[in-house]
Amino acid sequence: MRAHAGLGARVAGMSAGYLLLIQILLMSRVGWLERWIGAHDLLLAHRRLGLGVFLAVVAHVLLITFGYAGRDGISVFAQTGLLWTTYVDMISAYVATGILVAIALMAIRFVRRRMPYEVWYYLHLGSYLALLWCYGHEFLGPDLYGHGFGHWYWISLYIFVLVCVAAGRVVRPIALNLRHRLRVAEIVGWLIPAWLVMSAMAVGAVAFALHHAD
Repeated sequence: MRAHAGLGARVAGMSAGYLLLIQILLMSRVGWLERWIGAHDLLLAHRRLGLGVFLAVVAHVLLITFGYAGRDGISVFAQTGLLWTTYVDMISAYVATGILVAIALMAIRFVRRRMPYEVWYYLHLGSYLALLWCYGHEFLGPDLYGHGFGHWYWISLYIFVLVCVAAGRVVRPIALNLRHRLRVAEIVGWLIPAWLVMSAMAVGAVAFALHHAD
């Protein structure tokens, strides 16, 4: 049973890692991807793929914990303690799992509409932390540890996604600001039902941001 649970957990874990990289790439705002697919379609794909990440992460944790506990004849809590103390970077992996589960739950429309925008925004930033916290658990585990093809393939995926994030989220905005020399001239706000609309008037452009009135 442990062999089947271990195989299923590895497949789920690798799938979760791959889907998480795709999720972050979709929202990297890198220019070539937005020109190819379109910002709106990227946002829709990001939302739809979130459920897949959530299910893969949960399946990975459950298959490992319950499968190994059943094989060893111990409780789930005892098995969780063993995972934390005997496997590499497992505590950070559990923290990353908690972040991803929280993001998935707060992405539910009913929940999303009842929370401040800032909470939702900063929690989504936690996906970058989840990616980094999963790194040690993923690359020091039995599947990717070493210097084989799989090891370097996954490292190349990480580097590619992180470069795209840096290009779209850091370099591109800085270059745009330097080119147009934007500065905030005035900030005005007005209330409409359920929303506080803030308009930042800048020299050379107008930027809009929507925030919950909560």
